[in-house]
Amino acid sequence: MSFFVDSTCAPSATEIEEAQLALQRDGEDLLHIESAIASLLAEVEVQLEKQRTLQSRILISKARISPMRFLPTKILQRIFKACLPDDTVTYVKPSLQSAPLLLCQICRRWREVAEATSELWSSIAISNVYFDQDSYPAMVTRWLAASHNRPLAVHLSHFKPRRYSVSAVFRPHSALIHDLSIHSECIHIKSFMDDVSPALKRLFLSVLSARPSVPPDLRLSHSSATTGVTHLMLLGQHSLLVILPTTFPQMTHLALCQVEEINLGKILIDFPGLVELKIGLVPRGDRTIRLLPPASPAPPIMHHALQILRIDLTRSVVWSGTMLHLASIFDSLSLPSLRELDFTLSPDDPQASVKVWLPDSVKALFGRSSCSAKQLLYLNFKPPSHMDVLFEQLKSVGIALRVDNGPLPPFLSWY
Repeated sequence: MSFFVDSTCAPSATEIEEAQLALQRDGEDLLHIESAIASLLAEVEVQLEKQRTLQSRILISKARISPMRFLPTKILQRIFKACLPDDTVTYVKPSLQSAPLLLCQICRRWREVAEATSELWSSIAISNVYFDQDSYPAMVTRWLAASHNRPLAVHLSHFKPRRYSVSAVFRPHSALIHDLSIHSECIHIKSFMDDVSPALKRLFLSVLSARPSVPPDLRLSHSSATTGVTHLMLLGQHSLLVILPTTFPQMTHLALCQVEEINLGKILIDFPGLVELKIGLVPRGDRTIRLLPPASPAPPIMHHALQILRIDLTRSVVWSGTMLHLASIFDSLSLPSLRELDFTLSPDDPQASVKVWLPDSVKALFGRSSCSAKQLLYLNFKPPSHMDVLFEQLKSVGIALRVDNGPLPPFLSWY
């Protein structure tokens, strides 16, 4: 059918009349069709709404009969606990994308069960930079309240006074803070400890300070916050200067890392109750760590309680004078309870040989121990060429030798 009209001829009256009638008829038909389409679209929308309603009802019905709804609360709590970060993570960082805060967003029952499960809220790691946000202190307050009088593990990063007082948030829970980690400067560490006075068992101080010494008024003094501490870790160049021996009368476990100077003999004298001592001779940046040799002539140092001594090293330390200093220190010690001595070398460093690493001094040190079973571990060291011979020699005097390779064990495995 052609839709072109010859414009060179004038239309007749009949053609005009026919065209007007066709235009009227087609216009009416188009309106009818558009009305039918609109009606159909309206019906489609009605059906789509019915579809959405039915889908929603189906989801609700499925949820009502879901096995999760019939799980006993204790089973649900165990599942929630398994959602927490891995056991190697001591402190839980609040996040809406992870447990426990995520669990509170699923449904009312999950929120109620989560808030009633105190184990989910007994650990928290917070950064002080967030405390200027209006909602953050309120979240921390609710978190601590949900712990329901359980012992608390708290990590404060870059702690310092802010618009909202961190101390004020934690003060009502001071008697429950048994495990505390603070990464800050001396003045802020002492301020928090004095203000909150937590009932501590474990304390980890990462001291940020460029001062060559720590003024006496910034050192931690004997108080209710330190009386019960049994596990202490110090990290930082001058961190050992922050404490006084009388501050921690109950301390049995001590770990030192990146401390500028370490006088092993003095530490044993100052802390007669030590059962385990870990020393990280790991430099930070271009700083060197000095292991001070005993005075000459060195008086014998007797320490009756120490059972485990672990020393972490880097290759630069292994080949420095530290090895000779450590040998002379071992020669001046008498540790009748020593049952385990570990040397751990960073796996990133080329291996040092066990053969040249204090075999005589170590053997003599163990010889002054009255323990029947003794273990000597060299981790990431190069085994001697006659390993079996050395193994049998040490075994004959009750020392079990182990030379192994692998990742570094957690420095805070007891923390």
